[in-house]
Amino acid sequence: MEEKYLPRQKGGRWAISREIGGRWLALIQDTPVDDPADAALVLWELGIELRLKNIRRYFPARRKGRCPTLELLELFAKLGSEKKEKCGV
Repeated sequence: MEEKYLPRQKGGRWAISREIGGRWLALIQDTPVDDPADAALVLWELGIELRLKNIRRYFPARRKGRCPTLELLELFAKLGSEKKEKCGV
């Protein structure tokens, strides 16, 4: 995968961040989200029905929590292209 909208992190994982609900959310492939409620927030923002099967598909449970999949990161990247871009530090 050579897309420029998903920067590569250590270990070969992909990452993306977006502003949702007035705060920045950073998602790293196969890395647990900081707050378990973030999974529901991301699905809601993407217009994906909040059901357990969708949480399991896009945020499977691994080691220490729910981790976003590459498929979800790609959907999340498309969401950002439809919104006005902002720069976060």
